[in-house]
Amino acid sequence: MPRKKVAAFSISNPDVLRGKTDKRKKNTSNPRHYSETNRIEVQLYRSRVEALPDALILTDLDNNFIMVNKMAANIFGFLHMEEMVGRNSLDFIADTDRKRANNNFRKVIKEKSLRDIEYTFVRKDGLSFLGALNTSLI
Repeated sequence: MPRKKVAAFSISNPDVLRGKTDKRKKNTSNPRHYSETNRIEVQLYRSRVEALPDALILTDLDNNFIMVNKMAANIFGFLHMEEMVGRNSLDFIADTDRKRANNNFRKVIKEKSLRDIEYTFVRKDGLSFLGALNTSLI
């Protein structure tokens, strides 16, 4: 079975997805208006993230998934994105690459990002595939 490449990355600013930065000041005098505006922006951000053709995975500093998009769930063999949340990302890296992945995670904390790091990843069903990882500390 041929191996597939996957790119996983973090986006530090949702405005990147919109293609521009909104310079308008938000109206925070009315908490209800601000809350509704914020909710709409979060929904817009999530819909764009879910539509990305690459896997997007956000983890906490303990390597636990806090958010994944549909492509990430699909690549790792899950039907629903929510099934991955809370799991440790190192569980999806082959044993042969896990120590290197842990060392690279420490590098990201110091250097803020790493690009084009190849690992053998492991799907939910145990099948493995080669992937390229780009990661940023946000």
